[in-house]
Amino acid sequence: MGFGLIAAGAFKIDPTTARVTLHGELHYVASFVIAGSLGLAALLAWRDLRHAGRNPALASYCLATGFVVVILFTASLLAPSVASPGLLERLALLAGSAWVVVYAQQLRRTLSVNRHEFERNLVAA
Repeated sequence: MGFGLIAAGAFKIDPTTARVTLHGELHYVASFVIAGSLGLAALLAWRDLRHAGRNPALASYCLATGFVVVILFTASLLAPSVASPGLLERLALLAGSAWVVVYAQQLRRTLSVNRHEFERNLVAA
């Protein structure tokens, strides 16, 4: 995702009325990398949580976020005349970024609890 964000910023998007240039194409490719990695990460997190049987609410949030990100990015690429593609991309990035924050906080809590449990077992041994 980081590579996609850097590349999307480095390559300027073409105006909708102009012909597509190499920079515009590279911007679209970078957008695809961002959407794909965010959506795939959320869906893989959902799969992991579902199989482990942990935190079903977070698993549902991961599933919903994965689909929302992919759908919004796809809509921004396929239907630029229907709505502002920039707005749809930003909504997808907002949903994906919010998911990253929520998921990271949950991982931090889980690792913190596991670390304290490990330390207690180590002292007891």
